[in-house]
Amino acid sequence: MRRPLAAAALLFVAAVRMITLLRPLPVPEPDREDGQWAVYTGTVSDIVSYTDTQSGNPVRLVYLEDAASETGSASQNTNFNSSFQIICRLTESSYLPGIGSRIRCEGEVSHFREATNPGEFNAKEYYNRQGIAFELRDAAVTGSSQNDSLYRQTLWRLKTHMGNALEALLSPEDASVMKAMLLGDKKGMDREIKSLYQAAGISHVVAISGLHISILGTGVYNLLSALFDRLQAARQKFPPGKRGRPSSGKVSSGKIPACAVSAFFLLSFLFMTGFSASSMRAGIMFALSLTARLLGRTYDTATALSVAAALLLVENPAWIDDTGFQLSFTAAFAASAAVPAFSDMDNLKDWLLKRKNDGNIRRYQERTSHSLKDRLQNGICSGFRSSFCVSMVTLPLVLSSFYEWNVLSVAVNLAVIPLMSVLLGGCILLAVSGSLILLLGEEWLFLLTPAALPVQAILFLYKILCRIGSAGGLGLFRPGVPQLWQILLFYAGLLLVFLGAKHLPRIGGYAACALLCLLFVTGKPSGTQVTMLDIGQGDCIHIRSQNGRHYLCDSGSTSKLQAGTWQVIPFLKH
Repeated sequence: MRRPLAAAALLFVAAVRMITLLRPLPVPEPDREDGQWAVYTGTVSDIVSYTDTQSGNPVRLVYLEDAASETGSASQNTNFNSSFQIICRLTESSYLPGIGSRIRCEGEVSHFREATNPGEFNAKEYYNRQGIAFELRDAAVTGSSQNDSLYRQTLWRLKTHMGNALEALLSPEDASVMKAMLLGDKKGMDREIKSLYQAAGISHVVAISGLHISILGTGVYNLLSALFDRLQAARQKFPPGKRGRPSSGKVSSGKIPACAVSAFFLLSFLFMTGFSASSMRAGIMFALSLTARLLGRTYDTATALSVAAALLLVENPAWIDDTGFQLSFTAAFAASAAVPAFSDMDNLKDWLLKRKNDGNIRRYQERTSHSLKDRLQNGICSGFRSSFCVSMVTLPLVLSSFYEWNVLSVAVNLAVIPLMSVLLGGCILLAVSGSLILLLGEEWLFLLTPAALPVQAILFLYKILCRIGSAGGLGLFRPGVPQLWQILLFYAGLLLVFLGAKHLPRIGGYAACALLCLLFVTGKPSGTQVTMLDIGQGDCIHIRSQNGRHYLCDSGSTSKLQAGTWQVIPFLKH
């Protein structure tokens, strides 16, 4: 059997999917009523601090694991990952503990909001998948041990120092984007920019993913491997005590120390950025690539992708329902399998010539040209194919989560993705060098002003492209949430297109995918429908008439803030 490890991993993933559908996973339930004052003790597992871009107030979140109430057990569902986790939202005057310390914290219990309307974001499900039961608001640390984790606390201080450097060098809006992109601080990202990126279909740029691992992990490995090889070569050529007498023999490889240091560097980066689904997927795949190099084996992307999915589900089976997990693995699969299949399609001229001669001729090709114009044209076409294929493979997931897709995102990503390497490289330069210069004094940061200009220019270009791509909603495809039969039929049709890639012209492949998208606008319910939305203290009635007209009555709320943003608009999209 080819790829037996990949087959075994995929069987495990399928088994987890079936089991979780038949028997839902247990979720942590709060042991206190909403709004009740309580005291908890637990171990600090992470600290997230940022500045709210709307109010300008600092926010400090302390994540506690193995938390317990002083008056009893804090966990009624102890089977969930063998831990009971909570989030403590500290007040400005509260003491900030260190990661790894055992603390006593008191505050007001706040339950996560459950979705009560179609399309509404379900905060309870989102946090429960991470094992978090509730939030402790207006919290204050009243006691703390001194046994901090030196390693984790050092990484947190480094992350904070790099974030401060970015804030000093860039505008608050640009700094929030760069901190999300490099350090994983998505909570502090400017909400307007976040909505703009999502509307234009480029929100993936702020996710810690394979690009970060490629630049950081692979870059460190290549640098260290070359350095260790040179040191080993010098040691072999001039052994100690025999200077000037070259020795013969095979030069020792620097792969082992290079792999060890690279793996440690990558693990530290994942700890620092928060272990998101996309970052863990890329990290596991990078670790498997290092293992393949050490063993002298060929790295197989399909096997690495399957093993990464299985390992993440072993750690937490609830990942199977996480949107970030699904999009990350689906996009990686599309890039490794769907894009090459689509690239095998002939252009229309070649396809017609093959059909005319029954395929028994040499492939028709124009005279090869290496001019800048041709290279640019080939690069644009290749980028468009990649962006289109990834968009098609992830489309059902995007519609299931966001209920809309920006068709123009395929074109917008043509400019966004090639600049990502430059942007991320510039961001790393600013964060690292800025952190070092801050040790000398903030007045010396002007030395990095020229280096910040390319980062600011690219972010400004992103903003312009997003505004063009989302202007007036011209490119928005809003069929609503797809049904299961539509998703299965779409993927079946997409599989046939890719399997028959060698027998289709490329324009035919584009047309077939476009026709498959029409599946999502079919099968909509007909007739008059009346829906009463839950917006708290207030009325909201939506009426869809038999002829397809929509009417919205009232929708004002006195108990829920931004009801239009969080309840009404998601329902209309849904």
